[in-house]
Amino acid sequence: MNKQEVFDKVWDHFVTKGKPLSVSAKGSCFYRGPKGERCAFGVLIPDRLYDPNMDAFGGVRASSLLRWYPDVAEYLGAEVSYEEATGDMLFIDDLQTAHDRVAKGDADWLEAGIEGSLRELADRYDLVVPA
Repeated sequence: MNKQEVFDKVWDHFVTKGKPLSVSAKGSCFYRGPKGERCAFGVLIPDRLYDPNMDAFGGVRASSLLRWYPDVAEYLGAEVSYEEATGDMLFIDDLQTAHDRVAKGDADWLEAGIEGSLRELADRYDLVVPA
């Protein structure tokens, strides 16, 4: 998947379909929540590649999971760097942040919500926001 396809999938999940963000009562985000809710990165992981242990790491950046689960990186077509998050990995980390800052109640993003957070990300990466 390219960045636009990844963005479109996350946009469709949260904005078009109105699916809930994945966050616990204590403010922790999950790739997959107990009631099937997902975070932005969790939306991208197909059922066949999801491992419940992914959520056991707690607070781990999506780029780290791509290093530990190369089959997910391959599915996404993400180039993985073992040094620092760059390119595809940085984009996926930014997508995760777009979810987390809203889910965790960051005051700067509560009013804008997930749609506003994703629009800001689209602007930063020159992506087209679906109509």
